[in-house]
Amino acid sequence: MSIFSKGIDQVCNRFTGLYKGVVSPKSPNTLIIPSFLVVEDGFPSLAEVIDHNLQNISTKLTFNKSLIVADPTTWDILGQQAFEELKKKQPGVRYTLIKSNNIEEVNRIVEMGMRTWKLEEKSHDRGESNLSQKYGTIARGAKKISIIYGIGGGSVIDVAKYAAYKLNIPYISIPTSLSNDGFASPFAVLNLNEDGVSTLKANVPLGVIINISTIKSDDPGYTRRIRSGIGDLLSNMTASMDWELAQSLGSKHTNYEKIDIAAKYQAQIGAEATLQYIASDRDVFYSTEFLQHLALSLIFSAEAMGRYGSSRPASGFEHKIFHMYNRLKNYKPEATHGELVAIGSLISAKAHKRYFKELQAAFKKVGLPTTVEECAHIGVTMGDLKEAIRMCQSYRKERYTIFDSMECKQVLALVDTVFK
Repeated sequence: MSIFSKGIDQVCNRFTGLYKGVVSPKSPNTLIIPSFLVVEDGFPSLAEVIDHNLQNISTKLTFNKSLIVADPTTWDILGQQAFEELKKKQPGVRYTLIKSNNIEEVNRIVEMGMRTWKLEEKSHDRGESNLSQKYGTIARGAKKISIIYGIGGGSVIDVAKYAAYKLNIPYISIPTSLSNDGFASPFAVLNLNEDGVSTLKANVPLGVIINISTIKSDDPGYTRRIRSGIGDLLSNMTASMDWELAQSLGSKHTNYEKIDIAAKYQAQIGAEATLQYIASDRDVFYSTEFLQHLALSLIFSAEAMGRYGSSRPASGFEHKIFHMYNRLKNYKPEATHGELVAIGSLISAKAHKRYFKELQAAFKKVGLPTTVEECAHIGVTMGDLKEAIRMCQSYRKERYTIFDSMECKQVLALVDTVFK
């Protein structure tokens, strides 16, 4: 980002009163991890929690114009209540409801957030993908929004975080489910139309607020969402093994990504503790203790990615399978993200000859698929799974995994061994 465009952004928004105080929205991309985390089983007022934690960061921190992003479902769950509460403390608060995770929803919010004039600046970060550089232009100039509150599941949080990224303002993540670690990660999964569904670099949230009482539900999809979160978290086990393998072979034989011990530990420790928790036969679906553990472990997984600067700590061969299966199904799979990476992690663990029995036992206890029949129940056939694995041969060659150390036919044979 140029000094010129930064200067324009600051002058415009301090002049209009949008940026105030020592700490302002000028550099949300400097955060490596969220500035605050709240994971509690009930609190009296979301607005009070937000205000208290912002004041803890700095007593001079002020956001005059805020925007709630939700969808029709999460608006009913928490969004409307949050809006009514925030109006008392932030009279300028507005809200918008999205229909999908399409990039057009992001662009619509960016337009909502800008005044009549804006300067668009392209990203020059060499570490970003071509698509991140194509879509990740930053809007400079006078803004109507100083902070975004994303209230909802994956799609809502992804749209909110990427809109905040493009507006160069912070956002606070307020998830209503724990189905994956995306609610705290510095990446957004968006439908880019002709470019398909892709993961784009965004910013770390300023804060994460989770009310376990809001997470718990008696709707039919609740236990499946928790299972998916468990699947996403436990897949960190095989992602770590792939990272270790790449480092052991060194830069002469792989596209080297040196292990960051802190990031690897952060991503793996919650997964290991979850394996032990499940093995103890304690409740995982309605236990406040476990749900707090799951929430924090998913946050730490996301923080590991923010610390390292890429998804490497929590993404290996199992995530390659997910992405290729998703593409195979035209980005509309019946199975969830967590279910698909769980399936992939069983194959990966079998290939690594580590943690296979432990993961398989845990999956059986919580209801994640471990057989051909159970895979079919969530719409995954062995034929499609094998085709997705074949497609991995040309996907993200720079990220070395166990798949790259074997012939494709060997991995395909493992599928029949793992799922019977």
